Amino acid sequence: MLKWYPMDINEMFERTAVVKGEENIVTLLAMLLLQRPAYERAQLVGGFASKLMCNPEYKGKIPKATDLDFIFRNAPEKLVKELKSRQLIDRAERRYSIMGIRDGGVEETVNHSEHLVYDLPEEKFDLVDTFIGTLGGLVLPDDLAPTTFDFDLGTRAHRLSITHPGFLAAACLYATSDKRLSRLRYLLESAERGNAFGKTYDVLKEGCKKTLDANKLGAQELDVAARKVAHRYCHIPLYRDFMQKMLA
Repeated sequence: MLKWYPMDINEMFERTAVVKGEENIVTLLAMLLLQRPAYERAQLVGGFASKLMCNPEYKGKIPKATDLDFIFRNAPEKLVKELKSRQLIDRAERRYSIMGIRDGGVEETVNHSEHLVYDLPEEKFDLVDTFIGTLGGLVLPDDLAPTTFDFDLGTRAHRLSITHPGFLAAACLYATSDKRLSRLRYLLESAERGNAFGKTYDVLKEGCKKTLDANKLGAQELDVAARKVAHRYCHIPLYRDFMQKMLA
């Protein structure tokens, strides 16, 4: 069963890691939900969702959100017809002597993911990315309930759903980038201490494990992420506990 949370714009800035400098993203969010009410049926993912799930002590430590990412389990047919699709560059890895594309003396390869990200046709929503069913190739399990709350901006209340923190954590592991693994640390620590929505560390762990299992991701598939975590975060007991549980 979904639990509803009331939260106005000031509480959002006080109780989460969202900063005042992200007011433009909040305004975009409110405009999107007002003009495209179908997005009230979607779940917010990505950096902005993570900031909402992180404690205010991490303001300034998590990079500012520059866009909004939503995932639909099943997008309304009418909306799908309006969306245009593009290939998403999911991952960039630097290698020597492979493609001959040099950037500061380092040759770079770019792997294009096979999934699609969808954009609304209106230019004013060019910072809104939409995923249907999967995020970066990671399937959203059916049995993970989002956190849903109403927030006020001006005179109107908008309903917003944030995907389960376990899915956010799994997406960070799956991406394996340094930025997302750093974001994962703040998600874990916020859950351990109790974030603004009362999502606990155990809830996050359970949701992450469900996501990884549903996507058949184990130690072999998460090898790069595991090695990066061991190198950068081995001194953090919480991170060690989390990785042991996820790779078990």
